[in-house]
Amino acid sequence: MQEKGLNISRGSRRMQIITGGYMDDRGWTLLHIVARKGDLKEVKRLLNEGMDANVTAGGRGPKSLGVTPLHLAAKGGHVRVMDALLERGADIDARTRGVCGWTPLHHAAKERKKKAIRFLIRNGAF
Repeated sequence: MQEKGLNISRGSRRMQIITGGYMDDRGWTLLHIVARKGDLKEVKRLLNEGMDANVTAGGRGPKSLGVTPLHLAAKGGHVRVMDALLERGADIDARTRGVCGWTPLHHAAKERKKKAIRFLIRNGAF
């Protein structure tokens, strides 16, 4: 992972996280990574530190453009992570950039994550 964003002082980790400072080669922040893994504890920690639940990936590949942590949690079927993200204002109908404009519901359906599909629909996804 490479470090991008503000680097004000040695103790500026919080500032870097808030600005989405840590990104991998896909343009994923730490929140994207832990949401994809289904790590509820780390998702909550990052959100509590001020990370934006709607942060979008800025990667170069077509599969990363505009992907939010909710897209990745839905793809993995991580319902508890999706719930935590929605509680913090994640856009349930966020669309990826590009031709398809996939929502979290599209990702859950493609991966056949039935519990995630039900959860998203019950929470107003369309």
